Amino acid sequence: MTGPVLELRGVEKRFAGVVACGGISLALHPGEIHALLGENGAGKSTLVSLLAGMQTPDAGEIEVGGKRFAGLTPAQALASGIGVARQHPLLVPTQTVAENLLLGGAGWRRPRRDRAGEDFRHTGDGFGFTLSPHALAGSLTPAEQTQVEIVRALWRGWRVLVLDEPTSALSHDASARVLRRLRDLRDLRESGRGILLITHRLDEALDIAGRITVLRRGVVSGTLGPEELAGGGRAELRQMIRSMMFGDTAAPSPTPLSQGEGAFCSPSPCGIGLGGGVAPTLELAALHAPGLHGISLTIAPGEILGIAGIDGNGQTALAEAIAGLLPATSGSVALDGTPVTSLPAAARHRQGIRYLSDDRMHEGSAGALPLALNLLLKRIGAPPFWRAGVQQDAAITTHAQAAIDGFDIRAPHPWAPIATLSGGNIQKALLSRELDGAPRLIVWHKPCVGLDALAAAQVQARIRSAAVQGVASLLISADLDELFALAHRIAVLDRGQIAGVIDNGPGARAAVAALMTQ
Repeated sequence: MTGPVLELRGVEKRFAGVVACGGISLALHPGEIHALLGENGAGKSTLVSLLAGMQTPDAGEIEVGGKRFAGLTPAQALASGIGVARQHPLLVPTQTVAENLLLGGAGWRRPRRDRAGEDFRHTGDGFGFTLSPHALAGSLTPAEQTQVEIVRALWRGWRVLVLDEPTSALSHDASARVLRRLRDLRDLRESGRGILLITHRLDEALDIAGRITVLRRGVVSGTLGPEELAGGGRAELRQMIRSMMFGDTAAPSPTPLSQGEGAFCSPSPCGIGLGGGVAPTLELAALHAPGLHGISLTIAPGEILGIAGIDGNGQTALAEAIAGLLPATSGSVALDGTPVTSLPAAARHRQGIRYLSDDRMHEGSAGALPLALNLLLKRIGAPPFWRAGVQQDAAITTHAQAAIDGFDIRAPHPWAPIATLSGGNIQKALLSRELDGAPRLIVWHKPCVGLDALAAAQVQARIRSAAVQGVASLLISADLDELFALAHRIAVLDRGQIAGVIDNGPGARAAVAALMTQ
């Protein structure tokens, strides 16, 4: 082939008015590894869905192997030779590895299934994968599921190989093996093949890519071609890419709210920190749990500690380990100096640990239950709302109405099913629940995701207000602007470990960007 094996021209995709892809154009040439970089929310995942046929563009076109499409279906993507290895594997847990390879393809006859197992071993051996093709997908670790995704993308005969963060769940040794194998695959010009590598790791991109494109907020913010990559020094190239990814490296000055709502305050003026004999509200010491590897952190009273990092690097595990939903395998969790490592979630809640889940519709609420009962989900059976096992509707209604008034929850009445409320109003209801009582520590897991600007501002005001009142906060967010506007310090998670902790202030954005892309 003389032309690109894959080309996107002005591809656009919007969700409820939010621009995920805003006119993206890029080309993947035969024999090329083209790296695509960008921070969380830059549009990378949406682009993967468009190439896999899981979403349809609102505008623009996709050309694969000389054929033009206004949008791909999953069948067209497969028939065109697009193989996709997703960051979050889509495997059927009750089927074997070999059976998952066959999904979407032709034939379930026994010879075909046997050959799938043999092919899996053969392809996996090239990457150093040692999984059994007869293992159930549901029994695999996240890293092993990623291995299956990579092999499945390669297995059917591909023209375009799309690898979405292929090393994010792998160990350093396994990552190195995958990258070595990809280097071997890049001599593909005669066969008319190309690899689109989506990663947040600058060194991975600089080591193996012949072209690098950076997305920022749904648009292409810059591209480095073979000439620029060959002619620039490593440090200079890294700085250029970071500028494309994160924009201005100066941290923005947060806009204070009124004192009645709670105002942002930097560590020094607020007296926040542990240097003046202030005991930490939360202390994690060498905490190990599935997905976490030796986490040590402290959060002072009234401090907001932000957690940054590319999704899938242990954020959910950290939140659940603190809340008591994920048991620790070693290390300790202490609240106000008292060990709570062995306590279950309900006991930690009574001690003052609150957790706002990032999945408000399924994990955070029970959609079929009334708003009034959702506000008490973590206090079911407790007085004064239940007495001798009997539900006290009057007390529950009074409690719900106070929450509705205090948090401006728009609901037809306290006993309306919570699923009938808008996303922003559901989030305000969950905020009311977690702030009820006397919280000592709140884990905010992506508290503003999916909210409009007004609802997000209201949630952020509550986070600041809680801090002013002395509540310690762990704020996990994929939005760096949100972290820099709210957090006193920002820790970066990478593969379940703390890559570093940065004080918010001048130069913080550049330092966090460096940790996220190292």
